[in-house]
Amino acid sequence: MNSIFPFTVYSSDKTGGAPKGFLDDFLRVKMPGTWYAIDCEITSRSEVTFIVYDTWHNWYEGKGRKLYSVRATVDPSITLKYVDRRSITLACIVIKEQEEEEMQRRVKTLAYRLLMLCDK
Repeated sequence: MNSIFPFTVYSSDKTGGAPKGFLDDFLRVKMPGTWYAIDCEITSRSEVTFIVYDTWHNWYEGKGRKLYSVRATVDPSITLKYVDRRSITLACIVIKEQEEEEMQRRVKTLAYRLLMLCDK
């Protein structure tokens, strides 16, 4: 695992909109027309790709098909909490993998010792 980038912050499938903090930057770079929801792929601390969706159904709403993607530069303070959260999540995954590897090593060592005791 070399980098935490890229990763995606998703909008709500039911209520649409944009992930917190990204709406103003999206409105600055969006194409003309209507949209329902956007997801944000964070590619660096200051660069994102907005993935724009239409409405699944006019009555029931919900995230529909992908309309387009557009790249934008954003203030790093907007991505900070998402980057922090992502780094903590990845750190937990790495620690869990290390603990599992250590447990497997310990089990194999103990199993070998028990096997040696049986041979005596």
